[in-house]
Amino acid sequence: MRPSIIIAAFAWLSLGGCTLLECAVKPDDSGPEGDADTDADTDTDTDTEFCDEVLPDRPPGGPDCLSGSLSCGASVTATTEGGSDHFDAEHYENFFCLVPEGEYLGSERVYEIELAGDVLATFDLYSPCADLDVIVLRQDDIGSCPDSDQLLTECEADVSTGSGSTTVWTDRPSRYLVIVDGKRGVEDNFELQVGCESR
Repeated sequence: MRPSIIIAAFAWLSLGGCTLLECAVKPDDSGPEGDADTDADTDTDTDTEFCDEVLPDRPPGGPDCLSGSLSCGASVTATTEGGSDHFDAEHYENFFCLVPEGEYLGSERVYEIELAGDVLATFDLYSPCADLDVIVLRQDDIGSCPDSDQLLTECEADVSTGSGSTTVWTDRPSRYLVIVDGKRGVEDNFELQVGCESR
């Protein structure tokens, strides 16, 4: 028998009796019921649980459109349902926060935060249930929410689909409003985390 035939036979046996192509596309059935990506299933279950959670939909306690206050290191889990209806696409466009992709006609949650000077503040939004956005604007007029024709000095936003993150840097002690709002009027659960770093 020629050496080339012996080598080919040995290679066929070492591959478990399949051709190179068959072995290359052989499915991985190491997971339950042939699903090797068990982490993805777990993540989906976790998101479903978060989205199905019934959270308080109390109206804003004020003053004005505010649902509460934030501080550095804080985390809040809430729903935009039952929130204020003060802000819409006209506000965000006039404040130069974003180019609206929807009318933002649903309810939003608005929080205030007082930041010291020379601080880098990051607002991380987790919103797997609906397409919510996080908008952060400087508003030094305590106790009020700005009208759409008001002139603001700063507004930042993350309008990416799903979760997002927005960062601001303070050149002086300032008051900011942090808004969680949904395109096309969507309302749902979210988690908002605040991280601060002194520069």
